Amino acid sequence: MAQLLVKRGGLAVTLITDAQADIFLPQCQAFVVGADTVLANGDVINKAGTALVAWAARGHRVPMFVLCETLKMSPRTWSGDLKQLEEKEAEEVIDQPIDGVTTRNFYFDRTVSRLIAGIITEQGLMGRKEIKQIVSSH
Repeated sequence: MAQLLVKRGGLAVTLITDAQADIFLPQCQAFVVGADTVLANGDVINKAGTALVAWAARGHRVPMFVLCETLKMSPRTWSGDLKQLEEKEAEEVIDQPIDGVTTRNFYFDRTVSRLIAGIITEQGLMGRKEIKQIVSSH
């Protein structure tokens, strides 16, 4: 994605990890993430940490855009059931269990649509209205 933004868009691109977001956000005009899934209401399911960066961006008044193909748009909506997110083994977080402590290891999180300035697709920039039209035609 970063390479395409430079080559085709002529944009200045800096690639960082999620943990560095608050350091660089004040210098940004916008930031772009990918998406695993775009839900019918415009919420985005993506790598864990995406929602935290989106909240940090809102605090810095930096717009967040999501770059993905329309084939990643789903007619599903967020039910609140964490089973909608992929959870992996606790051993990836901690080697030895601790008595009385539950360890969770989600690979994905949900970013609410109100934190997203727009979804950029092969069909152009889309908002919630256009997403609903796409998913209703599937």
